[in-house]
Amino acid sequence: MKPEEARPSLLSRRIVSMAAAVAASGLVLLALFEVLGLDAGSLCQSWRGASWPYLAAAALWSVAVHVTTSTDKLWRVLAAMGLPMAWRQVLRIRLGSGPLRILLPVDAGDLTNIVFLNRNENLRLDAASGAILFDRGLNLIGTTFWLLAGLALLKAESPAPRALLLGAIGVAYGLFLFSGALQDLAISGARAVHPRLGRFMEGALCPFRQFGARKKVFFCAYGILFQTRPLVVAWLLFAAYGIHLPMGEFVAWITLAMFAGHLPTAMGMGPREAAVVYLFSGVAPPAVLLSIGILLTLLTHALPMAVGLPWIYWYIHAMVRGKQA
Repeated sequence: MKPEEARPSLLSRRIVSMAAAVAASGLVLLALFEVLGLDAGSLCQSWRGASWPYLAAAALWSVAVHVTTSTDKLWRVLAAMGLPMAWRQVLRIRLGSGPLRILLPVDAGDLTNIVFLNRNENLRLDAASGAILFDRGLNLIGTTFWLLAGLALLKAESPAPRALLLGAIGVAYGLFLFSGALQDLAISGARAVHPRLGRFMEGALCPFRQFGARKKVFFCAYGILFQTRPLVVAWLLFAAYGIHLPMGEFVAWITLAMFAGHLPTAMGMGPREAAVVYLFSGVAPPAVLLSIGILLTLLTHALPMAVGLPWIYWYIHAMVRGKQA
């Protein structure tokens, strides 16, 4: 098949995946409205009852922290790998790819960053994959830290087994990050499947093997700091409705809700809202909790990504054309 013939097929698959993600989010939200006995009117009434200064503060905090720290984190990872890109260029990459993250399901928008780095910054495909994988893994480390911190602060109730399982996954990733033996095992397993896959795995794990323990600890701390953003946004949203919760309960359950947002839907919308309603049931009326869940998705995902709309044409053009752009 010629490349020009393959592109429509690839585009069709992307459109189908986007449509499936949006449909999944819509179905979950519709089910929530049905189960909770709510309608659009009750939701709008709930939003009108929120304190707008708190909502404005949440929006400003989320956009400012996401744009600056996500750019700086990736810039530092690339610099540590020996690719000293200009900070402004990494900022443009982050901004330009943002709107695609709204459209593509789960975290598939990161794949476009890999293609961009490969075609525009002379970074091999495996090394580009490794840079993005390492960067995204820091978010998992940060989320796991706050989940375990929240569970440790819980007093009146024991943590749910599922919460401990999610924490165990994050801890296992942390062990992999610092264990050269586990990384060697992953490369050997990939080689056993196919030599080419083994070579790709070795390149993708370059930052895992190249960085020393001190640098890895620094990046883990950066990931923990980065993941305070959704916690602060959520705290401001609850405060906007006059709700103040014990710290352990708040941190643990909000972090679980953020984990739920990684299910294959559009921006995690639907599962995240369902988790907020379920985990905080009894704290506030269902309409308020659903409003908070939807605002959490909009302010932590949609809004920070949408600010990159002025750069999306440049990004897609450069990604498709490579250095010719």
